[in-house]
Amino acid sequence: MKCFPALCNVLIFIFLIDVASAGQIIYLEPTDENGINNALSKAGDSSGFLTVYLSAGVYEIKGPINVYSNTLLTGSPDAIIKVSSDSNQWFVGGTGIINHKSYPLKNVEICGFQIDGNLESFPKSYANYKGEHDAERLIYLRGSKTSFMENISIHDMKLYNSFSDGIQIAYATTVTVSDNFVSNCQHSGIFFISVTEGVVQGNDVAGITSDCVRLDNCVRTVVTENVLYSYTGDDRNGQAPNGENGLQIADEGFSKGGGGDKPLHTADIEVYNNVFANTGWHGVWLDSTGKGYDNVYIHDNTFLNGKEFTNPGKPVTGISRINPFADGEISYSNPPSTEMSKDVFNSIDSILKIDYTLSYPLVALDLGASSTVIFNNMSYDPHSLIEVSGDNLHLVKYEYRGDVVRHFIDRDLWIGDLQHIGQDLYIPGQFEADALKITVYSEEGYQAVSDIQVVERKLSGAASINPDMFIFISILAVLGFSISRNLRRIYP
Repeated sequence: MKCFPALCNVLIFIFLIDVASAGQIIYLEPTDENGINNALSKAGDSSGFLTVYLSAGVYEIKGPINVYSNTLLTGSPDAIIKVSSDSNQWFVGGTGIINHKSYPLKNVEICGFQIDGNLESFPKSYANYKGEHDAERLIYLRGSKTSFMENISIHDMKLYNSFSDGIQIAYATTVTVSDNFVSNCQHSGIFFISVTEGVVQGNDVAGITSDCVRLDNCVRTVVTENVLYSYTGDDRNGQAPNGENGLQIADEGFSKGGGGDKPLHTADIEVYNNVFANTGWHGVWLDSTGKGYDNVYIHDNTFLNGKEFTNPGKPVTGISRINPFADGEISYSNPPSTEMSKDVFNSIDSILKIDYTLSYPLVALDLGASSTVIFNNMSYDPHSLIEVSGDNLHLVKYEYRGDVVRHFIDRDLWIGDLQHIGQDLYIPGQFEADALKITVYSEEGYQAVSDIQVVERKLSGAASINPDMFIFISILAVLGFSISRNLRRIYP
C-alpha cells in the first residue's frame, strides 16, 4: 500500500493501556448516574487500574457519567445508558453524557455497551446551545491546547439518538475509535479536534444533518474501512438542504459560531477503503475552510449514490443507488431507528458483496499450533477468552456449538457469527470444551488443533483482582494493509 512517509509511525502503532500496577474490577447492576459515578470514582483513590462493568439492563441517567485516567468502562452488549425522559437540558456546552474528571486524561478505554440519547423524548429546542446540534454529545473527552490527553480507545459501542456528536475527542494523542455503530447523532457521528496519531476504523455511521466523520486540525491520522451513510430529507432542523457529508477534513471551521484557534495544522491524513453512501453534499469535503492542508491522501474508496470528493484529480464514480428509503422520508422530524440503520448497512454490504474468501491447500501439516482457553468462571458474566498460536498462520477458523468465525490474522479481520475481544475469541456463559473445534491455515496447508489447554479461574462479587486477566486491552496494529470492501475470495 502506498502511503506518505510521514504516516509510517501512525500506520504501525500499537495502543496499549498500562496495567502493570494493581487494580480492581467492579460489576454493576442497572442504576443511575450516581451509582455509575460512585464506581468510577474509585479510580481516583489509588494509582491502580479500574474496570467498571455494566451488566445487561437500562441505566437511566439525569446527569453526566465521569471517567478518570487508568479506567476501563465496559459492559454487556445489552447494557444501555439512556438519558431519562424526565431530564432537563443538562447536556450542554462542555457537558456530555460521558465526560472525564482527570486532567489530562490518560489510558482510558470505553467499549462494549450502548448509549441512547433519547432525543425523541425532548423538545426540538434541546438541540441548541450556541446553535443547532451543539448539545448532547454522547461521549465527550477533551484535553487542552497545552495538555493533550493520551491513549484513548473507544470501540464496539452502539451510540444513537443524540442532538449532537456521537463521539467528540479534542486535544489528544494516540486515539483509536473502531468498530462502533453510530446512528442518528445529529451533528457529527465521530469528531476529532486536534488529534495526533488517530485511527478511525471499521465504524458504521448513519449520519443526519451533518458529517458522519469530521477531522479538524488533525495530524498523522488514518480513516479506513468505515461505512459512512447519510440520511437525506427536507426537514433539516436548521441545516442547509442536502448538507450531509461523509467526511469533512480541514483546519478549524466554526460550527454554528462556536470554536477557536487550534495548535495544529491539518497534515499527514490518509483516507482509504471506506464506503461513502448517499451523501447529500460531499462524500469527502476536503479543506472546507480554505486554510490549506499538507499530505492528505485519499484513495481506494467507494462512492455509492452520492457526491464524491473535492480533492484535485479525477474522482471515483458512484456505482449504485442504495437508499432503501424514499427521498425525504428520513429527516430530523422523522429520524431513523437503530433497526432501520442496521438494515441500511446490511443493504450496503449486500451491494458491495462483502464476501471475504480465501483458498488454502488441503494439505495436513504440523504448524506447531496450540490454544489456551481462559474460562473466567465468575458470578457475573462468566466467559472464556481463547487464544491460538502457531507458525506462519494466516487464518484461524473457530467452530463452537454450530457457529463459525474466521480470523484473517494478517488483516485482523473477523468474519462469522462468534464474538471476539482483541485477538481472542470470546465465548459467553459456561464453557463446553467438547463444543470447540479449531483449524489453522498457512499458505502451505492446515492443521486441526488438538493441543487445547483449558484454565479455569473463579471469581465472585466486586473483589479487587489482578487486571491482567480481565481488562480488555485494546491492541490495534495498523500495518499498512489494504482491504477492498468488494474484494472476493474463497475461504475453507
